[in-house]
Formats: sequence, C-alpha cells, structure tokens
Amino acid sequence: ILLFVYRYEPHDLPLMQVVRHKVGSITFEIGCKSGTVLKFKQGNLDFESVLDSEVIWKDIGKGDRASADELQAAFKTTNVKDVAKVIIQKGTLQLTEAERKEILSKKRKEIVNYIHKYYVDPKTKTPHPVIRIDNALNDLKYRVDPDMPVEKQVTEIMRNMPGILPVKKMEITGIISIPHAWVGNAPAIIKEYASIKGENYTNTGCDYSFAMVPGNYEPLMNKLGTATKGEYDLKVDGGLPQAEAAPEAKAARGGRGGRGGKARK
Repeated sequence: ILLFVYRYEPHDLPLMQVVRHKVGSITFEIGCKSGTVLKFKQGNLDFESVLDSEVIWKDIGKGDRASADELQAAFKTTNVKDVAKVIIQKGTLQLTEAERKEILSKKRKEIVNYIHKYYVDPKTKTPHPVIRIDNALNDLKYRVDPDMPVEKQVTEIMRNMPGILPVKKMEITGIISIPHAWVGNAPAIIKEYASIKGENYTNTGCDYSFAMVPGNYEPLMNKLGTATKGEYDLKVDGGLPQAEAAPEAKAARGGRGGRGGKARK
C-alpha cells in the first residue's frame, strides 16, 4: 500500500489567496482559489467555489494544520466550512495584484468625485472638471490609501492642492421658482440634490430656498429641465455664472413669462 502525503510548498501559494484570522493567540488560515473571495463576499459566487481545500491551517506555508480541539475552542465548532466562512467574513485577505489595482482605482475615483462634488474654482465658483482634478492628483504624486476613508484623504490632499489647482469648499444657496403646474413633482427632484430651506407660495407657483454642494448644481438643473420642460427659474446667491439646463429647458425658453429653466445671478 502506497500512502502519499501532500503539503503545500511555497511555490504553490501564488496559485491561491490566503485569508488569515487571529483568535486568541492562534492565527488561523485558509487557502482560497485566486480571485474568488471578493466575488463570494460581493454575492457573485457560491461558497463551494471558494476553498482551495477543506483544511484549516495555522501555517499554510509549512503545512501546519489546526487541530479539532483548537477549532472547537476558537469557533465553537469543528465543521471546516463553518469555520472557513467565519475566517472569510472576519479575516484579512491577501489580495491579488489585479484586485489591489482595482481597489486603488475605485478609491481614486471616489476621491476625485468627492472633490468635484464639494469643491469649486474660487474664481468661477463652479466645480473643476473631473479630468482636471485627476491630473492635479498626478502632479501631487499622491498615493491613494485603499483603507483610509475618502474624507480623510481629501483633507490631506487639500493641504497641498492649492499650489497645483485653486480650490475652495463651498455651498451653493439660492431660490428655485416652480410654476403651479410642476409643484407636485418638482420638490422631490430638488430634495434629491439639495436641502430645501423654505417654501414660499405665490400667485404663479412656489419659491423654494435651497442649499447644495457645487457638484449637484448641473445634475439638478438637468433633471428639473426635463421634469418641468424648462419651466422653472433658478436664482443663485453670490453670483454663480449663468448656466443652461437640459435640452428640454433650452427648447422651452420664452414660455411662461420667459422662465425657460435658466439660472440667474
């Protein structure tokens, strides 16, 4: 009778991803098929496709398995699949290079979009284009931290950003006038992009006092333009440069007393 005993060798490890979870003084490890852990956690893969082997390790590189007593003490069960699910849920995943790049790229986009949404050019009082912000990060040679919250990273970036790109954090306030015909659905659209600070009903409709971040300015105008066929009037405090609403708004200009869905100073 021939008995073959297999153990993982260092050259095997790149073929899988290791997830580690420490309980007490013991670090438990499981070997998972490359690229499967994140897909499973995102709900895009069933658990049966994740594990490289149904073994709980203490040191996968040395082939050191966790004993049944150690599993029972740490997880209150010796069922390998149940333990593996806990390790995946609570443990630390060793990312593949592709996953690391994807996470960094996603975090960078979140940072750029945050700056675009909450900061403006002090001269024009309008948001910088996304591509310009992205180029500024390149000039700063900023290294994105995949684990640090976006807000905290933006705070760090803003310490040096003014030397590369002039920016100022601000809030846009003003009044949106909506005719009676559109008062039914317009408030819901305004609330989607801004905070309504007050309402004043008039003979022609309703004036809504609002406050919003700069990045929501054009999306609000576009959606209002579509919903009201351009029949609204938006007045911004502080002299935001005039901008036009959606194509529907442009087509409607001249109607209802010349409202036409345009912004005014």
